[in-house]
Amino acid sequence: MLREAWPIILGVLEFSIILLLLFETRQYFAGRSLISRRQYAIRMIGGLLMLVLVAALFIGIYVLDLTSQPPRPVAFLVFVGVCLVLLFGLMFMAVADAKAVEKRQSEAEGRLWRDFLLQIARLEGRMPDQPDAAAEDDGAPPARPDDDETGDPLGGEGAGKDQS
Repeated sequence: MLREAWPIILGVLEFSIILLLLFETRQYFAGRSLISRRQYAIRMIGGLLMLVLVAALFIGIYVLDLTSQPPRPVAFLVFVGVCLVLLFGLMFMAVADAKAVEKRQSEAEGRLWRDFLLQIARLEGRMPDQPDAAAEDDGAPPARPDDDETGDPLGGEGAGKDQS
């Protein structure tokens, strides 16, 4: 009975993975996603590895019939080896994605704290409303007096990042 249910389970899993990949792609290209291009690539590679792994399970069980008698140990070992390589690749992609998320979160927290401290200093009157080179925490002054910290002229592409 369970043998007849596995194709349905694997098919639903494949369909779900495809839907998630399509959703992630749609969100990314519509600009509604907070992930970077690198994170998008990592997630797509991970999704494709999941698809291939599920397909390999289906092929090994139903096409190559590796679970029936008489046993074929060499074919089974090759099949398990391929599945393990796919699984380790998938785990590597998951760790890489987690590291990218952690890095992005850390950078965002740093920006929030810097902006918060700058606002406090401005409210206390210790700093003028216009940021200057001495207020930069990385020590690198802007290229021109009317540039912001990214090097973009105020009002340019990076405008409004640090302004209330």
